[in-house]
Amino acid sequence: MKHFKIKNIIQILFFFIVINCQGNIEKKSLNIKVSDTLIIEKDTPTTTNNKISWELIDVTRFFDKPIEDIDLENFKKIKIQFSGDTLILGGNKAIFSEKNLESTKYFGKGSLYEFFTEYILKNFNINIKNNVHFIELSDHDNIKKPFNYYFLKNGAIYENNYLFLYNSDDYVLAFKKQENKKNLRDIYTSLNTLSLPLKYSLEFIDTPNKFILIPEEYKSLLDLKNFNNDFEGIALPKTKYNIKPLLILANDASGQSILYLYTLSDDYNVLDKLELYYSYDIDEGNIVTTFNINENYKIQIKKTEYKKETEKILAIKNYLINRSGKFEEIKNK
Repeated sequence: MKHFKIKNIIQILFFFIVINCQGNIEKKSLNIKVSDTLIIEKDTPTTTNNKISWELIDVTRFFDKPIEDIDLENFKKIKIQFSGDTLILGGNKAIFSEKNLESTKYFGKGSLYEFFTEYILKNFNINIKNNVHFIELSDHDNIKKPFNYYFLKNGAIYENNYLFLYNSDDYVLAFKKQENKKNLRDIYTSLNTLSLPLKYSLEFIDTPNKFILIPEEYKSLLDLKNFNNDFEGIALPKTKYNIKPLLILANDASGQSILYLYTLSDDYNVLDKLELYYSYDIDEGNIVTTFNINENYKIQIKKTEYKKETEKILAIKNYLINRSGKFEEIKNK
């Protein structure tokens, strides 16, 4: 899966809560299933005055337990803010302080250490295997509702613009610091919608009927800073998980066309990006990436080398759009 880039590199702030566990946890509990990971985005992200607001972006569950729909709906309603040294959860306030500690002392040396460090590194590219920067809730606040449900230990990891809560039902809730930024709502709702299935053809690339020109100011949101100013978009039908796919046709600095498939969240922020079509020259030929998308969003990407009179398939990859809005590669069995 490809990960989109954002305009400004933002610090990442992590918040992890770890439970005091008794007994041994089987190694199989360390398996992280992408299919059990959900991405949720909140409406109207804000950071006002000295308050920092957070948006829920990821829900996963440890130990191979399924994610329940009723739990997910409750998590979507959670609102969290920081105001100085005060954490506000659903209107309830708790005082916290910052500390640093070796990770094995914080998590212990067992399954929780392995699971958390692997999960964080794999999903958020942050390495906390040696040390963690964390906050502690006051003893008084830690036993109060709702903190005693979401904060199973009064210490909590605090790094790099993400915030993680670990609750008593083994859910991990990942929050991201909100920004006052534009999203793609106005653009997406103004686009035409193209039906599926959809297959590469030179005609489709050269004469993209019903694509609509997108203003240059949206370049950074779409990670098109190194492309020419003119780029166009068209919507695709929503997935069964209410993910909003979007096709963007742009031109690189040499004028070569490139087609991307984006996925957008409920509040029209980019979740992921996949290259569908591109062509570039090599000695005595070129390499072309083409695509095929069926009605269920099974996506096939094929890379082919053309030299003189020969044609060689270099790679074929298949993807689906999972519940997180990420492009998940389907491995051949």
